[in-house]
Amino acid sequence: MKKPQKDSKEYISELEDKIIDLSLQLKTQNNLLELIEIKNNKLISKLTHNLKNPIGTAFSFSEMMLVDSDKYTPEKLEKHLQIVKDSSQYAISLLNKFANFQRISTLNCNYNFELINYIELLTKIIENFNKQAESNCSILINTIPKEIFELNIDAEKITLVLKQIIENAMRFSSEYSIIIVDIKNNNNYIETTITDTGIGISENDLKDVFNDFFVVNTYDSYKKKCIGLGLSMAQKIIQKHKGIISINSILGKGTTVKISLPIHK
Repeated sequence: MKKPQKDSKEYISELEDKIIDLSLQLKTQNNLLELIEIKNNKLISKLTHNLKNPIGTAFSFSEMMLVDSDKYTPEKLEKHLQIVKDSSQYAISLLNKFANFQRISTLNCNYNFELINYIELLTKIIENFNKQAESNCSILINTIPKEIFELNIDAEKITLVLKQIIENAMRFSSEYSIIIVDIKNNNNYIETTITDTGIGISENDLKDVFNDFFVVNTYDSYKKKCIGLGLSMAQKIIQKHKGIISINSILGKGTTVKISLPIHK
């Protein structure tokens, strides 16, 4: 027997339903694009705002040096050249950070996941920090599991996260401080906690530390200007790994950052 054919009313009804469904999908995509555009505009605005001061400072001092070059003493020349260098260095650092941040934030950012010995990776990062001549802090591994854990991670991006967290701990700690790293297995997750005894973060500021360009202190303990993209970038990377990053801190007493990454089964 032939199947009964649909009448024109049924076809029209189905077509109307499909058109409504496509319209809703289109509206959702348009809303998403609008949100992305608003977010990107805010980021560019913040980037421009943060670049104005260092670039303006470098320009002003270089112009002053050119106009009054015959009046400069060696001491004054060295002082002003250092200002130009520091301002330019900050601008370059900001642009590099922003480029990395944008690369990580894009929807089509590629992740090269592979099984990596996480303990070995972290240990090498810490060893490199401790070897740096300019490092004013010591990083100690307090606890480490005896088992060898292979995590399914993008080694380059997880290295970026770990370096950022350790750099923050060093930057906001006083000279010759000790930063403690603990690693443990907790319910199918490897937990890495990085604890410093630095300046800490107030309870009021903790809720915003993962926001783009959020800066608690304009300058760190070594008078270097802060950018405010590192933690936001770190959170995005950890979330892509189906992990969790959290921060606990007490103002004036120090900060602990915990990174939890799932163990490969």
